[in-house]
Amino acid sequence: MNRRGAEVIKSLSGGDPLSGELKGKNGELPIEGNFNIVITSNKRLRACVDEDNDAYRRRLKIVLFKCPARRENPNLAEEIIASEASGVINWGLQGLLVLENDFEEHGSWQLTAEQWQRIDDLLMESDSLRAYLKDGLAPDPTSNVTSNEIILAYNAYCQEKGWQAQPDSVAMRLIPALIPELFGVARSNDIRRNGGVRRGYRGLRLEDETYANDPDGVEFYVPDRL
Repeated sequence: MNRRGAEVIKSLSGGDPLSGELKGKNGELPIEGNFNIVITSNKRLRACVDEDNDAYRRRLKIVLFKCPARRENPNLAEEIIASEASGVINWGLQGLLVLENDFEEHGSWQLTAEQWQRIDDLLMESDSLRAYLKDGLAPDPTSNVTSNEIILAYNAYCQEKGWQAQPDSVAMRLIPALIPELFGVARSNDIRRNGGVRRGYRGLRLEDETYANDPDGVEFYVPDRL
């Protein structure tokens, strides 16, 4: 969901008009993107939201499996079908009736506050660097901040929220585009720290000063050509 091309998921599930290729024939097949898409994963996924949180928020439904079996049972599926097949079907039909009632009364799925929070957390984590810059930096004409300080504070921000941060090299490449967009501030190459010079931004300060003044004394260097 975070790779190039993943945005087609929105079109396939959002009712967009699409065209399909006819194998061995000329022409195209018109398709309406009204498909249900199920994605399973053993790890937390992030989406390439590209500032389109609302579109993903309307489409995503997240189901967590937090109670793994105490012991592995390779025959579990067969045992459930043998002993509880009718119960499984009735459970599914009951859920279908609840869903149909939701659409009849409200026009869409009705999610609990906890379910909405799962979606919001995923979207915020997917765009975690932007979220941090909005929360963790503030305009201040008397201050400046180095790129290194931003990275350190960003990692701490994600750790506090239980999010997986972008790799430092990726964040370093994204920051020079995000900060001008959010704050209208261009990067400087002569921010002075600890007797040396760092890259960073004038007119901004960290909301949390714990990571000010380059506490580790090391700059994460990513060549501009990357």
